[in-house]
Amino acid sequence: MTSKEAIEVIKSNYPPENYTMLREALDLAIKLLEEDRKKEEWYSK
Repeated sequence: MTSKEAIEVIKSNYPPENYTMLREALDLAIKLLEEDRKKEEWYSK
């Protein structure tokens, strides 16, 4: 699974508002995966 695919999976299964801590953890995971994806794109050039 690529970083892009992981981000899409997280976003498509994002929990409802009452899961505050889980949402914060997923937001952090998305942020880190996006940074990782940028590095992947840079290395592939």
